[in-house]
Formats: sequence, structure tokens, C-alpha cells
Amino acid sequence: MVNTNGEPVCGIEYKFFMFGHHIAAIMTSRRVENKKVFWFYNDKWEPFVHPFFFEIGQDEITSCPDNFEEMKSIAIRLATAFGTFVRVDLYNTSKGVFFGEFASVPGHGIPHTDFANEYLGKTWETYMPDAI
Repeated sequence: MVNTNGEPVCGIEYKFFMFGHHIAAIMTSRRVENKKVFWFYNDKWEPFVHPFFFEIGQDEITSCPDNFEEMKSIAIRLATAFGTFVRVDLYNTSKGVFFGEFASVPGHGIPHTDFANEYLGKTWETYMPDAI
């Protein structure tokens, strides 16, 4: 894969935590020295102060992608079709935005912090009350 500058890299993965059409959080994920590091943002690209995961490397805060509105639009269109919670993973490349995967159970059992559990739980109750 190449980044938006045409450089070959693994790149940043943008993982949209979606409750129907609502963006609860966006996680950036990338590899640094063979370890994954993460950071979480809201739908306005404001970083969350509290971490979402225990014992996982926190990344640096990154600047908002130039095509962030396009990425949000794609995530919303894809997630709305699900009608429940889904994580939509996107890659931002020199050839545009590419779909990565859907994840209905993201994290493979990585424990979330109390903040993340409370925040995502309240978001679920607000936006997906019939799916509880």
C-alpha cells in the first residue's frame, strides 16, 4: 500500500465505531516498530482524553485527513445498512479511500477501559435502543 504522498507504507487504518448512522469514535491504528499503536477521536477529529484500551500503545495525535468528510460519508453509508453496531475499517491511500473490513466484535477480546465501556454502552443505548 502507498500513503497519500505515494510512499510505500503499512499506513494508518481508520476504524469507525458506528451505531447505525452515528459515529461514536474513530480509532487510528498503525504499526510502529512491530507494535500496533492506537488513538481515538470523535466525529469532529477531536482526540479523546481517556484511553479506550488497557496495555495497548497510545499513538501520537495525528492531523485530520484532508478527505475526512469523504471517509465519514463512506463509513456512514456502509454502517447504516447494518442497522446495528459495526466497526467500519478504511484505508486512506494515494488512490483514494479503500474499504478494509466490517467488524461486529472488534478488538478480539482486548479489554476496554471503564471509560470506553461506559461511553460506548451509553452510545449503544442512545442510538440502538431496540438492539439491546
